[in-house]
Amino acid sequence: MTRLSKGFWLCNMLLLIFLTTTPTKGQNNFEDFADQLHAETNDIDFALKEYLRAYYFSNASDNDTLITKIAQLYFLKGNYDKALQYYDLKYFQSKDFNVKNLALEGKILSNIAKNNPNQALINAHQMTVFDTSSLDTKYFYISFCSLLRKDYKSSLSNLKLISYVTSSTAKKLENVIGKITKIDQKNPNYAIFWSAFLPGLGQTIYRDYKDGFKSFALISGLAILFFEISNKISFADAILSVGPWITRYEIGGLVNAKKTAIKSIDIKRNEEIIQFISIIQSAKFSKI
Repeated sequence: MTRLSKGFWLCNMLLLIFLTTTPTKGQNNFEDFADQLHAETNDIDFALKEYLRAYYFSNASDNDTLITKIAQLYFLKGNYDKALQYYDLKYFQSKDFNVKNLALEGKILSNIAKNNPNQALINAHQMTVFDTSSLDTKYFYISFCSLLRKDYKSSLSNLKLISYVTSSTAKKLENVIGKITKIDQKNPNYAIFWSAFLPGLGQTIYRDYKDGFKSFALISGLAILFFEISNKISFADAILSVGPWITRYEIGGLVNAKKTAIKSIDIKRNEEIIQFISIIQSAKFSKI
C-alpha cells in the first residue's frame, strides 16, 4: 500500500464526519441542478462542472457552502491541490470562525491525503478556539497529525486534553500507540536476509505464501536444472546457460520479499490507526 493510498483512505474516514458539519446556505439554480445531478447519478465530473458554473457565472463567489462542495469534489477526484486551493479561498474569504475552522479541516484532510502531515499539523494549530467543541476538534487533529508524523509523545499528550477522552479511553489509545511503535521498529530489510537464506522465506514470513512458494519453486527448479547440465555437459555450460537466470530470479525474489514486508508493515500500521480513530469516535459519541 503506497503512502498516498494510506492518506486517501484515512481521509475518507474523517471526511464522512467532516461532510456532515458543512453549513447550508441559500442556493441558486446552477447549484440546485448540480446537487440533483450529484445525488441522482453520483457523477463527480458533471456535478463539479455545474458547481464551477454556479460559482463563476451566478454571482455566488461569496457562497461558502458552494466553495466547500467544489473543494470536496476535487478531493474525491484525488485532485488535492485544487481542493486546497478552494479550501484556502473559503478560509480567507470568510469572517466566520466556524467556517474558517471547517476550511482548515478540509486543508488538513487534503494534506494528509498528499502525505504531508507536517503541513496538516500547521493547519491544525491554525484552528480558532471559541468553545469546548472547537477546542476538542483542534486537539484531535493535532494529535492525529502528530501520530502520522510518528511523534507519539505529542499525540498522546494532546489526546488527554480532549474533554471526552477519559482515563480509560486514554489507556486504550496508549496501548494502540504502543503497538504502532513496535510496528515501526520492524525492519523490512530482514525479509531480504531470510529470502537470501532460503528463496521465498521472506515472503512467507510476511504471509505472502503464494509469492513465497513461487519464488522457492522457481529457484529450486533452476538449481536442479543447473546441476543436471553441470553433470551431463559441463559446469561452464551450466554457468553460461542457467546461471544468469538464477541470478535474475534470485534478485527479483529478494526485491519482492522487501516489498512484501513493507506492504505487510503498512497494513498492520493502518489497522492500528483505524483502531485509534474508532476509539476516539466511540468516546465522542458515548458522551453525546
